Amino acid sequence: IMSGRRNIGMAALIQASRLTRAPICSDLGFALGPRINAGGRVGKSDLGVRLLTTEDAVEAQDIALELDRLNEERRAIEGIVQEQAEAMIAGQHNRAVALLSGKGWHPGVIGIVAGRIKEKTGKPSIVIAVDDAPMSFSEVRIGVIPAVIAVVCVPKLGTHHAKKLFLTGERFSGARAVEMGLVHRAVPKAQLVAAVEEEIAAICQGGPIAVTECKKLVSRVPQLSMEEGFAEMAVWSKRMFGTPEATEGMTAFREKRKPAWIAQP
Repeated sequence: IMSGRRNIGMAALIQASRLTRAPICSDLGFALGPRINAGGRVGKSDLGVRLLTTEDAVEAQDIALELDRLNEERRAIEGIVQEQAEAMIAGQHNRAVALLSGKGWHPGVIGIVAGRIKEKTGKPSIVIAVDDAPMSFSEVRIGVIPAVIAVVCVPKLGTHHAKKLFLTGERFSGARAVEMGLVHRAVPKAQLVAAVEEEIAAICQGGPIAVTECKKLVSRVPQLSMEEGFAEMAVWSKRMFGTPEATEGMTAFREKRKPAWIAQP
């Protein structure tokens, strides 16, 4: 469909994306997909559906140009939020957990920025949803697929839940997202800030090095066989037990006091 340009809307979007060759799979994730999603991210979610269903070439061109413009607007907003978030991180002196928030940050780009901050810092990421917030992977209903987001969501959902949600495009609540493993907690909207602070306080009770190593640990263990896992984890455990942080933690436990953790440079 993409290379043959048989869909009027898709053909207009390819032209608006300034692709001068036949589209390939990666273009769907990095050129066409972001433009289709751009409307939803800035409050005009019907544009993608209208583009792919219209039979009017002029309307398709107008919508494609509008989505291209909105995508540029989304990128600009995203860049501003990213810059502000990174400035906040720089001022937090390498805390074990980054707490970032900003007045007026657009909800449509927060998830993207949060993901990039997590990858850049390697710090824990806890996702908390409003319990009645509507969610869906509705791409199938406009003839496309949730390809890029599947990379991070399928490992959380598992193929059992992912297949149903991707095939039906059905809506589900924050509470249901918790049951399926997509998010960690779901709370009423009024309790959202308090819930974030609770999670951060819980993580900050751990040693900064230990928190960082636990993050690595969870990513590493699934890559190993059981035999390899026991062998590698024995070495890892011995190394961690020999750190000054471990000494302070175990001493504080014996003395029944809070550990005096030292922030890492």
